[in-house]
Amino acid sequence: KQQAEDIRYKTLNARGETIFKKSSFKNGATQHRCIIIVRGFFEWQMRNGKKIPHYIYRESNEPMAIAGIFDIWHYAGAQNTINTLSLVTTEAKGIMRDIHNTKLRMPAILHPDLERDWLDDQLNEHQLTEILHAKNDDSLTSHTISSIISNKNKNRNVPEIIDKHAYPQTGSLFD
Repeated sequence: KQQAEDIRYKTLNARGETIFKKSSFKNGATQHRCIIIVRGFFEWQMRNGKKIPHYIYRESNEPMAIAGIFDIWHYAGAQNTINTLSLVTTEAKGIMRDIHNTKLRMPAILHPDLERDWLDDQLNEHQLTEILHAKNDDSLTSHTISSIISNKNKNRNVPEIIDKHAYPQTGSLFD
């Protein structure tokens, strides 16, 4: 069971460039695609060796559709299963290059005209990859939020978690 739990943790994000090649994602990518509707998401920016959390959302504050895949894992010696859900990621664009400045990744936000296509089980790997990389003209914006989001001992499932939080400037003009 621990191995299945490890798989669930390690497969939260799936690189769009490799989801059809990696055994941990191939079944989900070919047979179990889904759309994850969100108003925004969290990313951490490295600043002077510290991780600063950001809340990223559309300027219009409208929901966005993120490409997802899911799977059901059966583990040996047990009747139970582990359900997994992975957000598909792509290369960071726009403000996400500044925010997610270490790995330069971001969720694959689907263009509204292509959301249904992502779920079409008749499309091939090439067509699905094109959907992931289609230009999405939605403007994203962000603001920094409290580091409480990173504290597993705090209740983070509260609306205030996305409130703006300012961090002191560090360094000098000569850094």
